Amino acid sequence: MAYKDSALTAYNRVVADVSRGAGRDVLTTDLTSAVRQIDAAATDSRDAATTRSLHAVSAGLRTVLADVRAGAAVPRHVLVKLNHDTDRADAACGTLRV
Repeated sequence: MAYKDSALTAYNRVVADVSRGAGRDVLTTDLTSAVRQIDAAATDSRDAATTRSLHAVSAGLRTVLADVRAGAAVPRHVLVKLNHDTDRADAACGTLRV
């Protein structure tokens, strides 16, 4: 639930930042928040596959964050893997129905 709520919102904020060409300070702040939210969702998860997929997304975002902080271009393969890991996390977290 935490992923589909605050963590996914934080991740989507990062995607929007990249799409609109946000500056390094904004990206750093939002990436840090997304990592924190996704790590919290992984900690809250009771499913091993979900936890692993969320940790993979967090690791990818940490790599992107390191590149942004260094002022370096994020390699394409990192972004491709991050997109793949995000798809897996989304599938692993399922859909909440009430």
